[in-house]
Amino acid sequence: GQPMEEWLAKLLVWFLVGLLGPVALVLIANAGGLGVPMLVAPALGLLAAIVAVIGEVKDLREKAAKRREELCDALSDFLDLVVMAMEGGRSHADALPDIAEIGNGWAFHTLHDAIDNARPNGMTPWQALGEVGERFGVVELLDLRAALNLAQDEGTSIRNTLIARAQSMREARLHEAEGRANKSTDAMRNNLMVMALVAAAYVILARVLFLFTA
Repeated sequence: GQPMEEWLAKLLVWFLVGLLGPVALVLIANAGGLGVPMLVAPALGLLAAIVAVIGEVKDLREKAAKRREELCDALSDFLDLVVMAMEGGRSHADALPDIAEIGNGWAFHTLHDAIDNARPNGMTPWQALGEVGERFGVVELLDLRAALNLAQDEGTSIRNTLIARAQSMREARLHEAEGRANKSTDAMRNNLMVMALVAAAYVILARVLFLFTA
């Protein structure tokens, strides 16, 4: 969601900060009379620069994963609302742009822009959503495009395909939520075990010290 040039400029700044920061610190230390060898500065600078670059790349991947998750959540809600609108008698051609327009947040705005610009660009809405999936690396949008294209080619009801896709995404979100809940429960259990072991070790150590000092 940000220009490549902007991110590369930010990466270069962090690299230079990591590379030149230790050199500046060594110069300041030597000016104060500490006598730090100058050969240490380039080694520390290179190490700091590598750490800074790795940290920035990791931060980018975490943010990208979070944005993909937000887009998937918005897509799941979007499909549920579209299906509800179609159950009320509306066609998918009318439901898709109207539902995308009422949503809030950058993810819904992205879906709305793709659907709104589909017809002027000579594309179907799901082809436009597929391009969003390619841009953000969201597999669910690519699968949706493939499923709806297949339904169109084989004459299958697009309505039934949308209903099935909405149900599968809803179930996938439920499984992911259950997985996160189980991980949180395991983490809490492990923390309690560690605390219990630390408390037991503290009591045992106190008893042992008492025996040796008695």
